[in-house]
Amino acid sequence: MKFNTITTFAWLTALSFDSAAVVVAKKFHKSSKSHKQTKCSQVLYYSNQENFDNAQLYSVGPPVLGNQFCGPSGIPTFENCSGDRAIISPTSVYKDESLTKRVGFYTRVATYVSATAQTVFTGAIVFDEGSNAGSEIASTGFGTFIDVFSESGLGFAITGGVGHFVGVAGDIAQRRDRTGAAGSFTINCL
Repeated sequence: MKFNTITTFAWLTALSFDSAAVVVAKKFHKSSKSHKQTKCSQVLYYSNQENFDNAQLYSVGPPVLGNQFCGPSGIPTFENCSGDRAIISPTSVYKDESLTKRVGFYTRVATYVSATAQTVFTGAIVFDEGSNAGSEIASTGFGTFIDVFSESGLGFAITGGVGHFVGVAGDIAQRRDRTGAAGSFTINCL
């Protein structure tokens, strides 16, 4: 095979870009490890009333293909169907149960996948105040929507983190005390 100047130049350029990408990736990987990891296992609190006020429920309508499954949601006068969504707009989180020391907010999207209120949850806790400002913990889970608002709660797997929580693994349990004003997130890091 005969190489001309343009082919050789293109090959060398591609090789140098690949080499540069490896160097950048190695530097980025090293800098990611340099984040100071904070005390991860902790309990955060939120206002049950603010959580309720920030809830939005969306009905998507019938699917273009396939059968939609509908059934009771556990909320009086509300039937859920597969594909429906519940969104919790940013809701403040606090480090104390009296809800005076705000540290950030959480938000969650729930997608119903069955007629029995089985739901896929994705969410994030975003720290915008205090020592963890600029950090986030992302989570996902599966269960019934009503379990999130029970005293026994529902667990969500930690799927990632930003800032002080880079590389964190573990779970987050969300519970609601039916007699109190605050719900809680128990963050358990491995």
